[in-house]
Amino acid sequence: MKVVAALCAVACLATICQRVDAATFDDTHPAKFNVHYLTRDGRDGYNTAATPGRLSVTAPRSNGGGNTRVIIYPPAQPMSVDQQACATWSAQAGINVQQGIALRVRHDIEGSGRWRAVTVMKNVMWGAHWNFNVITWDTRAGYRWRNHGSVSLPQVFWPNHVLAPLPWRVCARVQGDLVTVKAWRTSEVEPAWGDKSHGGTVRIPSEWTYSGKSGWYLGHVPPGGSATMQDLVADRVPSKP
Repeated sequence: MKVVAALCAVACLATICQRVDAATFDDTHPAKFNVHYLTRDGRDGYNTAATPGRLSVTAPRSNGGGNTRVIIYPPAQPMSVDQQACATWSAQAGINVQQGIALRVRHDIEGSGRWRAVTVMKNVMWGAHWNFNVITWDTRAGYRWRNHGSVSLPQVFWPNHVLAPLPWRVCARVQGDLVTVKAWRTSEVEPAWGDKSHGGTVRIPSEWTYSGKSGWYLGHVPPGGSATMQDLVADRVPSKP
């Protein structure tokens, strides 16, 4: 009996020590999202529609411009420091629609009501949509944003100098001060994290290591334009050793 107990204890310890992702949002969760505007073009706003695992954003034709940016996240998920989110960018109307992932979204209600977030966003400048920029945002600095680097994947999304059509599948995770991206066309097999042909890593300053929530980003939807994301998932991930 002592031998059996010892074996059980070892098995339990192995289970506890196993480093696994833990889902915090997927299509089994209610499609309830909070929307926060990072920037607004005048009084412009977006309309959202959600079903389990799917989110659509449209810009009213009455909008005056295309510089409105939002982060959208499930408020019921637990706070975590190390996390990831994925989405399939399935459709868009508007050439410069900017999709992305939002990580460590945090709203400190007490005091100043400070908002912070780390975003991984499809580049829309100069048509280089195959670049994925890692940006930080902070209302304490007047919502000043800072680009910390990018992951460039022209071999995946710009083969033969032709932009690949949607859908694209994009995941981003943050562990400590490292933001890792992997992205692929849905006609491809999902790459592993660390596959340099389909991803890369950007280091951010250590002060951006804090607990928050994960979700998604959309910006630059023109008047009358739209964007749809589906297969939305978010996970708490193990910290790097």
